[in-house]
Amino acid sequence: MSSHQAASWGYFNCQRNVWNLEQLKSHNFPIYFLPTVKLNEPYIVGYTTRRVSHLAEGLPVICGLGDVQCAVYSSIKTCNSRTFGNACVLNIGTSSQIAVVISKGFEPQKSTSQDSIEYFPYIEQGDYLGLAASLNGGNVINCFIETIINWADELGLKINEFKFDKIYDNFVRHSLATDCSRTVSISPLLLGERHCPHQRAVIEGLHSDVKLGEFGRSLYKGIIDNLKSMLPDRFLEENNVNEIICCGQAAANKIFQEEITNAFNLPLNICLSYNGSDFGAALICLDYILKRKA
Repeated sequence: MSSHQAASWGYFNCQRNVWNLEQLKSHNFPIYFLPTVKLNEPYIVGYTTRRVSHLAEGLPVICGLGDVQCAVYSSIKTCNSRTFGNACVLNIGTSSQIAVVISKGFEPQKSTSQDSIEYFPYIEQGDYLGLAASLNGGNVINCFIETIINWADELGLKINEFKFDKIYDNFVRHSLATDCSRTVSISPLLLGERHCPHQRAVIEGLHSDVKLGEFGRSLYKGIIDNLKSMLPDRFLEENNVNEIICCGQAAANKIFQEEITNAFNLPLNICLSYNGSDFGAALICLDYILKRKA
């Protein structure tokens, strides 16, 4: 297996590229089950033995790579508009993540449960992917809309479940038409975070005549501000980040786009296609094969 997958299993030393056998033995883990780990650069494990659909016989088969690494690779490869510096990849879907590629020479320190950044092997040997993964993203907006519908139902105002999309669209429209609230502040940690699992959402500055758009804009801002707090400015500066590539299902949302620009003060590049892990895996394989032939 690749070091990508080994690192996701745990009990794996990324610097030395070996399993932590002594720790595993102390827990009576059957270490003979552990597969051989190759370096995080693509590694050919075999070749196709016959033609399958449009795949020809004799094609090289690459050792499986990590989903996040492949998705980041495809986003940077297809959407990075910079000829210098580094781009971080910000994904907003149900949850949200922000990742930065860290070049050779970096040695991650032993992480704790309070750390918001995790480090994973990237594509080239010695490179790492610094990842801040939030449990809160587009799911916060959906939860708010569902809560409105549930409250209306409890008040005897029946709202057809098929009206969700219409309510959502109106919520977005009001939020987009409103500048960020200077009074309402929302920390939207409905699900907590991995590094602070017991923390929950907090609303401050709520006043008597708060408008829907004002509340909505603050909710969007809170999601981005929370993600930014997990990967602070100093980390971005140290890794020469000068662009943000935004992808994911919610990346087309103009409110998210505006709040990302306001929070990070960096050029924003929207990447709505060719940013998946499947496409990234194909690109990595292609680049690897071309490199071998060169």
